[in-house]
Amino acid sequence: MRQQTGYKIKAGDITSIQYGNSDQPQNVLGRHMAGDGQIIRAYHPDAVHMRVLPSRGAGYDMERIGDTS
Repeated sequence: MRQQTGYKIKAGDITSIQYGNSDQPQNVLGRHMAGDGQIIRAYHPDAVHMRVLPSRGAGYDMERIGDTS
């Protein structure tokens, strides 16, 4: 389920992660609180499918946003 949150990643942050130049990738990738929910971001350019598997409850398919490969 995708919900617009208004939390966008800066183009420079994406580029630095893609090229391995980010000093703190954890500031962009991983789980982050966003409003009343959370955002989980991952970078795996060769992945065909990614899924979030919480410790309880059902898993969630991740959605590729834009051309970030």
